Amino acid sequence: MTAADPDIARVVLAALNGDGAALDAARMLVGEGYGVDGLHAGTTLLERAVAADNLDITGFLLEAGAGFRITTQVFTPPSSEVVHSYETSAVSACQSAEMAALLGRFDPPFAQFDDDLLPHATGAARIPDPKVTPADFSATMAPRFGISNPERCDAPFLLDQIRTGRSGFGARQVFGGKSGTRDAPDGPVWSFQRFGRSITRLPDGRLVLIAGEHEDHYDDDFCIYNDVAVLDGRGEVALFLYPRDIFPPTDFHSATLIGGEIWLIGCLGYRDRRIAGETQVLCLSLGDFSVTQIATSGQAPGWIQRHDAVQVGEDILVSGGKLEPGYRDLEGSYALHLPTRLWRRVT
Repeated sequence: MTAADPDIARVVLAALNGDGAALDAARMLVGEGYGVDGLHAGTTLLERAVAADNLDITGFLLEAGAGFRITTQVFTPPSSEVVHSYETSAVSACQSAEMAALLGRFDPPFAQFDDDLLPHATGAARIPDPKVTPADFSATMAPRFGISNPERCDAPFLLDQIRTGRSGFGARQVFGGKSGTRDAPDGPVWSFQRFGRSITRLPDGRLVLIAGEHEDHYDDDFCIYNDVAVLDGRGEVALFLYPRDIFPPTDFHSATLIGGEIWLIGCLGYRDRRIAGETQVLCLSLGDFSVTQIATSGQAPGWIQRHDAVQVGEDILVSGGKLEPGYRDLEGSYALHLPTRLWRRVT
């Protein structure tokens, strides 16, 4: 990223330092065609405004076209040879519910919000409190698969988990005894805190949150989900469950919006469900929210996860990511031709 324009940087920084007239000066410069992206002393103006929890200046920058600069941090844990990475952006500096709600309107990298702020970014926090009782918790706390494709689920406990973003352990503390001990019935408690979940903005403004996993395999609440939640940002929510044989538990997939469908490619999944050399492809209809498994042929990338996918004409182009078994880098890029369902290697 290039350096920020010095004139716009000067007035925005002055505004962040409390100069009441500087924001008007910044608006005037933007009106004259000045851009608000670029680096100043190693950070973007948007990152500085979010870190300062300044809603007015953050809103101005976003409205003026400031983007979320995503940087990748790489590290190797002690006693490990596996290199891990994570991404950061202005979202990583978000400190308040109000800021999260503001950022959420501009399609940020949602996965970078802290767990307690994500419901404010997605609008889930605006869901009315369903007043969960201990009986509701006991009846619906265990994750389950749907009985139809899809099954609409309005269980108060599940809707409250979406509203709060509470973990399974947190739900046990609230509804299963305040001691915080894991003395609820064996097995995981349904949670909407997820890794490897996709979040897709529809043209009408709704968000579609698909599947993902909670915690790692060694945790009591580890679970990979196969559900879909639709949020309108104003307090309405629709939660859909699916049979496992139609929509397998899925995480670290890509989600590509194409017309009235979202194409889901790839999955990490449970270890015993991974098939080397094959690539999971599913299609979610935005008409009735049914899921269809897509049979493909050709040269598929393999059991892919954590990859990028983008529509290019009649293709979905897949690149980057990791292959199982072995957490190997995907070499080259692959295209799925949608009319024929045929995979081919591109590079």
